[in-house]
Amino acid sequence: RPICIVTYNEIEARKIVEDLKYFANEFEQIYYFPKREFVTYDYVAESKDLYYERQEILNKIENKKAKVIVTTAEALMQKMVAKSTLFENKIELKVGKNYSVDGIKESLLKLGYERTDLVQGIGEFSPRGDIIDISISEKEGIRIEFWGDEIDSIRKFNISTQRSCDMLQNAIIMPAHELILEDSFLNIAQRIRVSEIDINEEIKNKVLEKQKKNYQNKIEESKLQDIELIESGDYISKVEKYFNYFYTKQESFVDYLEEDFIIFYDEISKINQRQDNILIENKNLMRALIEKEKFIPQSIQNLKKIEYAGKEKQIIYLESQDFGGAELSNIKFNFNYRDIKYYK
Repeated sequence: RPICIVTYNEIEARKIVEDLKYFANEFEQIYYFPKREFVTYDYVAESKDLYYERQEILNKIENKKAKVIVTTAEALMQKMVAKSTLFENKIELKVGKNYSVDGIKESLLKLGYERTDLVQGIGEFSPRGDIIDISISEKEGIRIEFWGDEIDSIRKFNISTQRSCDMLQNAIIMPAHELILEDSFLNIAQRIRVSEIDINEEIKNKVLEKQKKNYQNKIEESKLQDIELIESGDYISKVEKYFNYFYTKQESFVDYLEEDFIIFYDEISKINQRQDNILIENKNLMRALIEKEKFIPQSIQNLKKIEYAGKEKQIIYLESQDFGGAELSNIKFNFNYRDIKYYK
């Protein structure tokens, strides 16, 4: 059965991946799933590298090609686009079947691919006459050749040399990144336009007694600039800021795991402490942003503690000897390690 190991920070997660790969053979599928990075300022450049990295793991889970996934508590606390939305438009292609070429191009745009003259990197596609090139990784792509509306051939190709190699009978084109749009640009922009400022009331009331009006005016001015960018299609940098308006259906990473996954929580006491610290840091960050009259990204406000029960998955807790496990009523298995003395 596939497993997901959740630990308390990124350093420990990467160490676990390194240790597992040392003991595993080269064919075993062991992956690290990173958290999303939230920024509290506006930026122009839209780097999707982290989203590509995360999406590669989500695609492997969907295709049942991930056997061991290691992640952090913070990654589980973050809200994500719903699984049904993300994989709704994945494209299944087969040699000899008829497809609408324009329909495939439209689906690729919905899956987050960018149209280019030549595929040179991940997340791109290039239509050239009866051929469509689609990148599926940084180094490899899929080349689809049509005869009319019928697929005549599907081949892999090397992105750096542009040369075709292996022939395929079928192919599945998965999303390029996880920021797939749930709705049109215009509808999302309209939801943001008519929305009121959504901030933690406790924080807002403590900080904004005298400057509330000035703060609201600044936020409205910022919203108008953001709406203009979103309506033009330049939306990636605004998703975390207006996450709830982009995605009305939201899930956590655990919801992406199939039912046969076993979830290991590595040192649950440290995971719980880390969650508490994250929420305290978040509250202080939100207060500081309001004092500086800055917009609080909705992704930051959405962080919630992990729900251990109710996900219909088997859970195993790994903890050191000093674990007081009585507080967790749903423990089914618990492994304690013993200390081994290295001195005489």
